[in-house]
Amino acid sequence: MKGGALYTVGFIIALSLVFGLVLGGASVYYGPRIEANELLAERRAILYIFDLETTGSAEEINDRFETNITWQTVSGVDLYAYIDDENTTLGYAVPFSGAALWGSMHGYLGISPDL
Repeated sequence: MKGGALYTVGFIIALSLVFGLVLGGASVYYGPRIEANELLAERRAILYIFDLETTGSAEEINDRFETNITWQTVSGVDLYAYIDDENTTLGYAVPFSGAALWGSMHGYLGISPDL
């Protein structure tokens, strides 16, 4: 009986080490892709706030974002600004976060140029 319990504990430890190494390796390997996808989702959300096209390849979305959106500080608040071709500000997207029922909530609030 004692040998069976020792075998079980050893098997569980070995299995935990194998799966831990696999998950750690996957996290390291896919880390850059996960960060790129998170940035793309954030940029799509900001483009959506300003009613700009949110479909297309990642390159098209990044180009559209870089062309139309800038990071600014207005009245001491860091936010994204939607700039048109004539360099006129058409709106702002303010990032927010706070406590929610099962964790934190993150999002963007779209506001007009006159705040």
